[in-house]
Formats: sequence, structure tokens, C-alpha cells
Amino acid sequence: NILNAGGSAGNAVGFKLSSLLSLADTKSNKPGMNLLHFVALEAQKKDEKLLEFPLRLKNIQAASRIS
Repeated sequence: NILNAGGSAGNAVGFKLSSLLSLADTKSNKPGMNLLHFVALEAQKKDEKLLEFPLRLKNIQAASRIS
């Protein structure tokens, strides 16, 4: 966890879902690149099917209306 290295959360092994909203705001030293791009590229390297997860979320909005 390089982002938290040296801090109190330096050995963090997880994250809060709300932190995903800031991935695009975490800039890289490469022009036009941010943490969201990096995560997507790493997922693609690991297994391209990981990038298909939005297709599995298509029923989430309808499910959220059920109490």
C-alpha cells in the first residue's frame, strides 16, 4: 500500500467503498493518467473479465427499490 506508506495506515489491506469515488482525482506523474486508469490497467492485466463487472450491476437500481 504505497499511498499509505509511512503513515498510521501504512499496512492497510482494505478500503472503504466511498474512497472509490476519489480514484479519478488521485493524479499520477504521467500526463493524462490517474489512479482509476492504473486500477483499470492492472485489472485488465490480471484478468480481462474483471472489466466486465459493470454488466453484472445492471439490476442494482431495480433491486435498490425493494425494501
